[in-house]
Amino acid sequence: MVAGVISAAFILSGCRAATSLFWSQPRQAGALYGTYVAENKFAKETLTLNPDGTYLQQVSLKSDGRTSLACGNWHYDPATAYATFDHHMMLVTDGFQNFLTYYATPRKEGLVSLPVDRLLGQVRIGAADDAAPYKKQ
Repeated sequence: MVAGVISAAFILSGCRAATSLFWSQPRQAGALYGTYVAENKFAKETLTLNPDGTYLQQVSLKSDGRTSLACGNWHYDPATAYATFDHHMMLVTDGFQNFLTYYATPRKEGLVSLPVDRLLGQVRIGAADDAAPYKKQ
């Protein structure tokens, strides 16, 4: 019985170590600087995160090629592994991956908070709930 518990603990700790080789969370905001691309069935999005805490977002609709731009401020919290964007960030889909027709209409307030992780060395923003994440280029 004791040997089984020890074996199980060893296997679980080995799995955790293997997971950290493939998946992790960035420890500093500097790991996020750069350009990201996300693509879903409605649009292709490009998001550039600058070291000065600003971002530029470009959304190109697949249906008619219309392009919209947004810019604002962002912040990364390594303790929670979430990036937070101000109310200017465009949201093309809702939580059920349905198209939001008013995506380009600026909101007056609120924040967009997205999880950040690193999978196989590639930083991703918003990889949750079957959403198409922004992938660092």
